[in-house]
Amino acid sequence: MLVMRDITQRREAEDALKSANQQLIERLAQIEQLQAALRQQTLRDPLTGLFNRRYLDETFARESRRAERDNRPIAVAMIDLDNFKRINDSHGHQVGDQVLQALARLLQRECRAADIVCRLGGEEFLVLLPGSDAEQAQLRVEHWRDSFSRLSHSGQEQRFHTSFSCGIAALPRHGRTLAQLYHHADKALYQAKAAGKNCSVRAAV
Repeated sequence: MLVMRDITQRREAEDALKSANQQLIERLAQIEQLQAALRQQTLRDPLTGLFNRRYLDETFARESRRAERDNRPIAVAMIDLDNFKRINDSHGHQVGDQVLQALARLLQRECRAADIVCRLGGEEFLVLLPGSDAEQAQLRVEHWRDSFSRLSHSGQEQRFHTSFSCGIAALPRHGRTLAQLYHHADKALYQAKAAGKNCSVRAAV
């Protein structure tokens, strides 16, 4: 006995189901990409592309636990552009933004993959240096400072040079929390400014 059945409708239904499943998979992938992009936007400074304070807070907690477990230091370098208001007043805020971006590019280029470079706001930056103590961090900061001071920037009528000052503190010598390190690095930064700017100072023990 030969039995013949028309399975066209079933195959069409199966094909439609496969197509719907594929579209669902693609849509979920798009949603995941959008979520990842949105998260990056909440963790990045829009002008420089550097990480922001929120990312720093999240990352420091993880890095400090790792440092304590491995008995390794962490240094923080607080960087502040010198005479930034004068740059904005003399050349305009667009030029000021370009100077901020130039410093951001230099730090990204010169820092290690493990370092975390953040813009805290305005002309203030902070670099987290896992595995470095204050002395090692200062050696690296001085290299950045020298390189940045050599950069030439386009002003309204002529090119100009500028500089930054930096305060440095390290875990565990100057504290174990980000707030404590920030406090000591900020005091050292103030001393650098008072000493004539364009220099770096390590926090006192």
